[in-house]
Amino acid sequence: QQSVVTFNMEKKEHLVVLVHGLLGGTSDLSLLGNIIKESSDQFEVHISSSNATLFGTFDGIENGGERLKEEIKRISSFKDIKYLSIVAHSLGGLYSRYCIGQLYKEGFFDKIKPVHFISIATPHVGSYHSGLWGFVVTQLCTNLIYTTGKQLALDDDVNNPLLLRMTQKESHFMKALSCFERRVNYANLSGDFTVRYSTSAILGHILDNNNASSQRFEKYPNIFALEEVKPEIIEGKDNETSTEKEPRGKEEIVERMLKNLQSLSWVRITVKIDSWFLSHYKIISKPFPISMGKNADDVSHHLADSLIVKK
Repeated sequence: QQSVVTFNMEKKEHLVVLVHGLLGGTSDLSLLGNIIKESSDQFEVHISSSNATLFGTFDGIENGGERLKEEIKRISSFKDIKYLSIVAHSLGGLYSRYCIGQLYKEGFFDKIKPVHFISIATPHVGSYHSGLWGFVVTQLCTNLIYTTGKQLALDDDVNNPLLLRMTQKESHFMKALSCFERRVNYANLSGDFTVRYSTSAILGHILDNNNASSQRFEKYPNIFALEEVKPEIIEGKDNETSTEKEPRGKEEIVERMLKNLQSLSWVRITVKIDSWFLSHYKIISKPFPISMGKNADDVSHHLADSLIVKK
């Protein structure tokens, strides 16, 4: 599905910001950035560096999102930018959702049109797991990743964690997300022990092959399925009401976040990479210092091709 926006091809009016994830840096997205640049000369590609310090991703989603917001405002101020697209990997997707909420609040989108919001293996509803594995993940998050880890584990606020607030339907975060003409999530079906498929795909259950595209993607062999997901509206409850019960416990919070995010349309792209445990990094063609097998460069090419808007 192509956007109706048309661009002045003489100038690079379309800013595409690439945002790395936890413990990441600009090099993580260098190959993806080059693929996007080579796909078309209409993009001003910028790889975010505002959170690329050693522990720059540990101090919370709101702090990382604020730094990203200021970086985007700074880049936009000295370039003739009219359109904005965001491509974010992993934790970068949460930074980006916080960032666009703040930009919306400040009226940024009154002057610059949001086009594509693309998340890649992003834990949209956090890293909470039930059972023993959930306990282990929570301990690792809260003890090793500090404030960010607590937010991912939904332990920053027992009743109203930040990630839940970021999905409330009338929040500036959701209003900002709804402004984008196209919302896309790339999700690893397997081999990603960092981010579960259900949270990156914004899906409360395993992939329904009956709704997935049966098209063969010869050009993109690692693309397993593509779905145009329409907004889900619960009958009689188009919006949150005062009579709707507040979620209790993490499982209900996760369910509410998924429901709220599903109130928007998404393009869900399921990726299946032949990797036992490195899918989280191979999906972005991350360069490794040593050979770790083939990256899923075709996914990066698919992403770049989907960004191109034909006049």
